[in-house]
Amino acid sequence: MARQFRTPDEYQEMIDGFVRELRGLSERIAQHIDADPPADAGLIDALCNDVTRRMHPLFSLCSEINAARAAAAPEDADRLTAIEARRGWQQVTDAANRLRLTMNHWNAVRNLIADQHPRIARKLYGDPDRLPDTLNSQRSATDDLMLLFHAMFNKHAQDESARALGCFEDIALPNSNFMAHAHAAYRVALAQRRENPLRFLDVGCGGGIQVVSATRIFDRADGIEYDPGYAAAARAVMDFAPALADCTIFQKDALRFEGYADYDVVYFYRPMRDVERMHQLEKRIATCVRPGTILIAPYNPFWQRHAALGCGHVDGMVYVAGTPQPEADAIREKAERIGPYITRQARPGLPSIWDPIAAASRRNGYDFAANHARPEYPNRPPDAPA
Repeated sequence: MARQFRTPDEYQEMIDGFVRELRGLSERIAQHIDADPPADAGLIDALCNDVTRRMHPLFSLCSEINAARAAAAPEDADRLTAIEARRGWQQVTDAANRLRLTMNHWNAVRNLIADQHPRIARKLYGDPDRLPDTLNSQRSATDDLMLLFHAMFNKHAQDESARALGCFEDIALPNSNFMAHAHAAYRVALAQRRENPLRFLDVGCGGGIQVVSATRIFDRADGIEYDPGYAAAARAVMDFAPALADCTIFQKDALRFEGYADYDVVYFYRPMRDVERMHQLEKRIATCVRPGTILIAPYNPFWQRHAALGCGHVDGMVYVAGTPQPEADAIREKAERIGPYITRQARPGLPSIWDPIAAASRRNGYDFAANHARPEYPNRPPDAPA
């Protein structure tokens, strides 16, 4: 007796039903991942198990669709009807294969979910003394290389007008230190649930090297520089790569800059040698940014004045403007439970059932690409021990 199969339209309805169920589960999981405080891990596990239970019937359906298509009789009334029938089977087969490929990613999605529950508290700043000596040595060598690039890209001597205003020469913070501060600020921004794009501003950016570094973390990075030669050097750096095309270097007096409220993170590493002008600049930044704006001020005198300027201290050299200290402490606790990965919005592409989970994970500092891009020994020979 010949096996009875359904029509392409009936199979398409079944595929659509699976898609609706799985998308609904994905959205519910994403809501629980986003919950504050975090949802119960048992509830998330139950939803994940619901997804897993649907895999076997889905794969069985895909196999049945392939068998039904192979068994479809080609004895149609005319050529046009035969073409239409083949088109119907092709469409439902394509839909089944897309869904099967989507389900093949489920193990990776579930691992991503498991990474976040329970959320592990991690300090915003790592302890360099606990890193292996080899890594500290590598960081030092990289810092030396970045300082060399800094000198190569900005060969201008300080302009006399900048010296007369009381500005420092272009002295870059070691890049590993800068990245530690920027990474901490990024996790704070995620904890604050700031909307993308995250915008960063370097006040007194000199030749722009750290504006470039900030683009690895933030969606948009700009700089202010008073010295015309330094500003020209920074613009030349920004012109070097298409990825930096959106970076803007403002050749302006930071004490007169009107755009501080446009940024989520503002960085300043003592751009003014003149103490009184530096105090004026600190006050202008603290009062012109929006409350909650993240400030990176990696020098001890700001620590002594941050409370008087209305800035709460989060950790290290990271502060939040217009925020009482108890609120800053609460922000730090949330930020420590943000994942350690610097994530990026997914490139536009075909929508996936797992998009809600991926988006919620990125807001928590986790991501497929970030989690998988961790080769400790990328040049290890194939036969080398793991």
